[in-house]
Amino acid sequence: MPTCEEERKIVPDGVAPVVPGACDNHSAGVTLLEPSRGIGSGARVVAVCVSRRKGERKKPVPSVALVADHGVQGDAHAGTGHRQVSLLAAESIEKMRQKGLSVSAGDFAENVTTEGILLPNLPVGARIRIGEAVLEVTQIGKECHTRCAIFHQAGDCVMPREGIFARVIRPGTISPGDAIERIPRGRRGEGKGMPFNHFDEGGRAVMVDVGAKEPTRRVAVASATVFMKKETAAAITAGGMKKGDVLGIARIAGIAAAKKTSGLIPLAHPVALTSVSVDVGVDGERGTVVVTSTVKAFDRTGVEMEAMVSASVAALTIYDMCKGADRGISIGDIFLLSKEGGKSGAYRRGGRS
Repeated sequence: MPTCEEERKIVPDGVAPVVPGACDNHSAGVTLLEPSRGIGSGARVVAVCVSRRKGERKKPVPSVALVADHGVQGDAHAGTGHRQVSLLAAESIEKMRQKGLSVSAGDFAENVTTEGILLPNLPVGARIRIGEAVLEVTQIGKECHTRCAIFHQAGDCVMPREGIFARVIRPGTISPGDAIERIPRGRRGEGKGMPFNHFDEGGRAVMVDVGAKEPTRRVAVASATVFMKKETAAAITAGGMKKGDVLGIARIAGIAAAKKTSGLIPLAHPVALTSVSVDVGVDGERGTVVVTSTVKAFDRTGVEMEAMVSASVAALTIYDMCKGADRGISIGDIFLLSKEGGKSGAYRRGGRS
């Protein structure tokens, strides 16, 4: 049977999602919940399904691997967009059976069939855990621009109203029988072992209390790359830019920015820095300028953000100094190279030391 394969529609803010009503009769073992309950203690996965090509029904499989920011591994609908995984409740499928259709898991193009959970009651942004995987709801329902075969047979289709879509926050393998748990707002992005400590119990943003920590030596190194024409890079090396010493001014900007970090990043602590150095390397053959900022302190919290802000602002300064000659300049590859100190120990990009 052809699937519901039409374009999906994000429900705008303020529009209440449609709540599936209970059918008069439903299959044994499937318990419909009252709307106020949302997720019951017995909420679980009934089936997981994949299709290799778009436009065909999805077939149940023993398990699926969820890939972070991608979706179901090997599924035709996986990708980097917001509709990475589709979910539909067994209760919704049962409604269509009550209309005389012979339908089952996967016939509505859903990846995950659930029971014991009112999927459309989950707001956009809600997160659920299935095994080790964490999903974030991105869309409620979808718009059918052309009616599918199911609609033409029954005069109705539940997927546009009661199906939901999500992106994969934390990867994992899921199988039928896995429990489904909603993650409270105060524990928003964590998978197991990954707590976010910038939220209080009510889910409100807070500055972390580091008063009980002992000061330790802190070092962080960050990098940013400025991409430009080869001619622009050559002019920088030769000192031929009209605004003056590009590299010298970029170094000063990076040092100043490190000292201003707590005023730019809302939850960052003011840190008494002991050293800031900014190195700038020009590669004329590639047309790049690589900024490397090293920040040091003896304090209760790390200086990773100071290093990142320093490298970023130095790169922006290079753009400002050169934009008159090269409007196509871009900035990228901004990342932490290494850090030392603190409870988490040392870090090196590409693996822990």
